Amino acid sequence: MTKLRSFKDGEKLFDVGDCDRQFLVVRSGQIEIVDESGEAPNTVIILGPGQFTGEVGQLTGTPSMVAGIARGDGEACEISPDALRQALNDHPEMGDIILQAYMARRHLLQESATFTWLRVIGSQNSQDTFRVRDFLSKNRLPFTWMDLDSDPHVNQLLQQLGVTERDTPVVLWGRKLFLRNPSNRQLAAALGLCRPLQKSAYDLVIVGAGPAGLAAAVYGASEGLQTVVLERTAPGGQAARSMRIENYLGFPTGITGSETGGTGGHSGCQIRGEPPGGHAG
Repeated sequence: MTKLRSFKDGEKLFDVGDCDRQFLVVRSGQIEIVDESGEAPNTVIILGPGQFTGEVGQLTGTPSMVAGIARGDGEACEISPDALRQALNDHPEMGDIILQAYMARRHLLQESATFTWLRVIGSQNSQDTFRVRDFLSKNRLPFTWMDLDSDPHVNQLLQQLGVTERDTPVVLWGRKLFLRNPSNRQLAAALGLCRPLQKSAYDLVIVGAGPAGLAAAVYGASEGLQTVVLERTAPGGQAARSMRIENYLGFPTGITGSETGGTGGHSGCQIRGEPPGGHAG
């Protein structure tokens, strides 16, 4: 679905944590992209006419890491997630441009010294802290780790939160999320990784999102099969731990194990297939 959307100055067009948000192409006015995960809001960039919103999470269905706020009255072309995926399939050259822009934006966010997003507070000697960090890393979710044993600001922050070291690890997401030693399932649910199935029947169900599962999902969905991939932890499987995989399908020069997790699209407990002509999402 595509439509023209008018907005007013100061209107929040999408928020941190929103899943399956609309793809916006600015026609007039401006959209300020804001990081709200830290102690104070921080402007990431201001988009003007001809520019579009989103980063990798726009395609994978994971929660938005930033908010979008209108600066001045204006208009934007609003495209639904399904319409965007269909457009990317129908127009590969445009899809390449958008995908490259999205990957570059994710990289810039992760490399930014001011970008916080998720914060994990826990000891380097804690098994649960390692588990939480490992889960987030496997699902390619950026986070900042604050070590109880070496970070001088941790104790003050814990006091502000009203928790003790016994409550750690704790996971913070700006003012949106506060979890005390969550299980992987609780963390996945809070971050929008565990999503309910959209249909009652599928043509193809694949259990396990390793390289073989991801490849099967891509080709099953491209043949028009309603496809779903079920994964307990994260895309990539055991191969995600490999330093280098040679002759991986579609990557003639090889690919690192961690990158295989990004080829599957939606991270988390399930990976949904696309309709005819699509790819595993």
